[in-house]
This record gives sequence, structure tokens and C-alpha cells, in this order.
Amino acid sequence: MRHALSYAAQQVSGVWSWVRDAEHIEKAFDFSGMGARNGVTAAVMAQMGFSGVRDVLDGEHNVLIALSTDPNPEEMVAGLGSRYFVTETAIKPFSVGYPIQSPLDAFLKLHREHGLSLDNVERIVVSLPEDGARVVNDRTMPDVNCQYIIAVALLEGVVSFEDSHSYTRMKDRGCSMQKHACNWWPIRR
Repeated sequence: MRHALSYAAQQVSGVWSWVRDAEHIEKAFDFSGMGARNGVTAAVMAQMGFSGVRDVLDGEHNVLIALSTDPNPEEMVAGLGSRYFVTETAIKPFSVGYPIQSPLDAFLKLHREHGLSLDNVERIVVSLPEDGARVVNDRTMPDVNCQYIIAVALLEGVVSFEDSHSYTRMKDRGCSMQKHACNWWPIRR
């Protein structure tokens, strides 16, 4: 019942309670699943003949005014046919917290180019902007713990979905990466 209330609250208001979800499941729904589901639902409803407002982008109480105090509708068509917003988005290729994407990508490239391993790495320092470092520095969730994710990358040369979400592996103090993680991988801000 509590989870149902949480999801219902997100769908009617978009409150920030999602940050307290220790497993980041609700966040995934709030930021991608809900929008995707709503877009598909809208398309299916229109296809089935549901009627609605014909000019939601214009007129009184339009969506642009709802989303901005100073809307610029002309930007929606600026560069139409020559500017493709998909090229300006941030692609998230790894199943880890967003601030870890670039450091992980860079580390994996170095890992491939230089054959990095526990035997030839003395120290790894990750530098992140302050706001990103706060999100991923030594967190309790594996997919947003930069030290853990980089350690897995060092050991495996890849980071699987399973490893990036494995509380068991992250907490396994017998694992050599965990013995050294706190000493090896500080995050600089």
C-alpha cells in the first residue's frame, strides 16, 4: 500500500520523495518509465479516436505556459531539418548513476589501452564536479557508488547490469577490490 501511494503521488505531483528510494527503482519509473508509458498511452488513445484539446501548445492554459514562466515556442522549430536534438542529449550507456558515466567510460578506455589490473594499478583518482561527487561518493547503493563501480571495472574490464546492482558483491569484504577501495579510489571535487 505504501509503495502504491508513493507511485500515485509521483504521477499526480512529481514530488522529490524519489531521492529516498534506496534501490532507485521508483526514480527509474519517474524519470523514464512514466513518461514513456504516458506517451504510448496518449498515442493509443488518439489512435482509438479519443478527442481532446486541439491546440494544447497555444491559447489559454497551454502546456508551454505551464512549463515555463517565459516560454519561447519559436525554439520548437528553430533549425528544423538541420538541428537534431538527439545529438545534443546525454546518452547513458552504463547502468550506473549519471555522474559515473564519464569516469567509467574514461577508465574502461584506459583499461583497454593499458591492460590495467590489480597488479599494475597503485591508485585511481576520480575528479568530479562538486554536485556530481556528492551523488556518487562512497554511497550505499552499488549503482551510484563510484569507488565500487570503478573497482568492478578494474577487475572485470566491464561493468555488467548484475554487478552494478549487486549489494552482495559491493559488501563482500573478502573481495580484493573491497579491501583497498577506500584507500585507492578517492573522489576529488
